[in-house]
Amino acid sequence: QASGAPALSNRRMSPSTPRLKVPLATPLSQAAQQLVSQGLPTSDVLQVALSPRPPTAGSKPTTPRPVVRGPPADSRLGLVGLSTDEEKAFEIAFQKFDKYKIGKLEQHSFHELCHSLDLHIDPNIAQLWLGRLSEADGLTLEDVKIIGSGILAGQTPAVRKSAAGLTLGLQDLRDTERYMRTEFQKQALDGFINPEVLRELLRSLSFPDTHGDRFDRFVSEWLLLEGKPPPDEEPLLNVHDFISCVNLLVDHCQHQQEAEEQRSAQTHLMA
Repeated sequence: QASGAPALSNRRMSPSTPRLKVPLATPLSQAAQQLVSQGLPTSDVLQVALSPRPPTAGSKPTTPRPVVRGPPADSRLGLVGLSTDEEKAFEIAFQKFDKYKIGKLEQHSFHELCHSLDLHIDPNIAQLWLGRLSEADGLTLEDVKIIGSGILAGQTPAVRKSAAGLTLGLQDLRDTERYMRTEFQKQALDGFINPEVLRELLRSLSFPDTHGDRFDRFVSEWLLLEGKPPPDEEPLLNVHDFISCVNLLVDHCQHQQEAEEQRSAQTHLMA
C-alpha cells in the first residue's frame, strides 16, 4: 500500500511467491497499537489495522481478495456482456458445481461458484445481485451468466480479469488506481472531500457496508487511525486519504468474509 495504489487486486499475481510470517509494520498498524496501548477497546476495524497483510519474500504486502461490490448506481453498466474468457470461466464453474447434472444450481452453490472464481461476495451484496430469484427454482447456466455479467460489470477491470482466471500485471493495478482517482474527482471540490462525502463515495461505489450504518463507524475509526479530527469537525481529505481508506476497507471486508466462511464451515461440520 506504500505506493498509494488501491488494494483491489488479486492474489494470483504471484501464486508461487513464498510468504514471510511476520507482517510489516504500517502507519495504520502502529497507530492502532498506540490507541490500544492508551486503553481504546479493540474493535473489528482496529483488529484489521493491527494485522496488516503479511509481506511476500520481496517485502511487499500480499494483495488481498478482490472485493465484490453491489449493483452500480448507473444501471446501464449492467448491460456489458461477458468476454469470451469470462463466459468460459462461468461455464466451467457451472459444470463443476452442477453436481447432479440437472442443469440447475441451488443458491448456496452459486455462492460457492463465485468463490471458485475469486469473487468472494458479502451475503447482503449477494442478495442484491440475486434479486427476487426464487431459491426453490434454482439457477440455470443462463441465469448464472446474466447475474455474473451484472456482477462483473459493477467491478473494476482488475476484478473482472481475476474472475476470468487471468494473471494481473502492473498495468491492471494502475488502471484500478486511475479508476478510483476518477471516482474521487467526481465528488471532490478543489481536490478535497469531507467525511460525509467520503461515506457517500463508499456507498456510491457499492462497497459492502459490514456494519450496516452507512459507513459511519468505519470512517470514524479510520479517521482516528489516521490521526485526523473527528467527522463533526469536517477534516479535509485528499485522494491519498481516500485510497488509504479504501485499502483498509478492502482488508476489513476480507477479514469479515473469512470469519463468515469459518462460521459456515463449522456449522456444516456440526450439521
